[in-house]
Amino acid sequence: MSITGASSIVSLSIQRIVALNRAQLARRLQDLATGDRTFTAPESPSDLVAAQFLAADLAELNADALAAERSSFVASTVETSLAGISDMLGEARSLALANADSSDYSRGT
Repeated sequence: MSITGASSIVSLSIQRIVALNRAQLARRLQDLATGDRTFTAPESPSDLVAAQFLAADLAELNADALAAERSSFVASTVETSLAGISDMLGEARSLALANADSSDYSRGT
């Protein structure tokens, strides 16, 4: 698997987790805002705290997803650069072999 492929898998996994957490956060905040759920005194503050923790987790996961995406772009750039270097080395080898062959002919061997 290439570097880009591995980075894409990590990025997709993080994006999935972010989407799941975002949906859970939206559901909890909707419950809190509309009062659709009947809260008892001890539940309400804990749900609010949980929603705040989910919001913090969501922000952290969004930052991780962005970092993974940037890493994927860097890996892609490196992969492209290495392919270019490999092509140049192949061309240099061909030229060196052609030069060696032409120098053997010029000596009369």
